[in-house]
Amino acid sequence: MKRELWAPDGSRRLVVFCRTVDATTGFNTQVSMLGPGELLPDDGGNAFIADDGDVRVSWKADGGILIDYPGDLRVFKQEAVVGGVAVEYRKRP
Repeated sequence: MKRELWAPDGSRRLVVFCRTVDATTGFNTQVSMLGPGELLPDDGGNAFIADDGDVRVSWKADGGILIDYPGDLRVFKQEAVVGGVAVEYRKRP
């Protein structure tokens, strides 16, 4: 699974993807912010990493990012700023 959401001005995009570390762990959901021609690196997400779940991303009117996720997910990475862009998080019940 991989989803992309472009910024309104087309200057960058959010990529939501799943990855597994090894055969003994399950999948996790990750979010990276990338430039237009930038390929998704073979590395962890640069903004957010959590258990596999329904993670939703959106661009805010002020140019920031909103990452919305189920409150029962274990979160492993949650950056406040990525590439100079503020990231806001919201847990869903």
